[in-house]
Amino acid sequence: MKYYFHVNLHLFDVFIDMMSDFDKSPSTKYLSPILMVGLPLVAIVLNGLAIVYAEYNKLTKEISIVIKLKWINILIIAVSAMMICIFILYAVVENIHHAYLPCYH
Repeated sequence: MKYYFHVNLHLFDVFIDMMSDFDKSPSTKYLSPILMVGLPLVAIVLNGLAIVYAEYNKLTKEISIVIKLKWINILIIAVSAMMICIFILYAVVENIHHAYLPCYH
């Protein structure tokens, strides 16, 4: 959006600054994906386990799945999913931008 539509929402500027800081050191090559994708993924799994309950009834051979409406857990899942989506979107757009338009900067 910043380059193509000339609209700067400053949403991705934080991620650009963080990624450039991580790129300065070779020892942090794998730290960025772990922080930006791995930890929110762990938050999604743990909070998902906190709100989803499954019960197996042997007599009727049925599995009942219940989702409890714990709003703080649902909010954490939503924010974590948005963080993962923004990071992946940033990575895809930045790589496409450099691959197809190398002299656009």
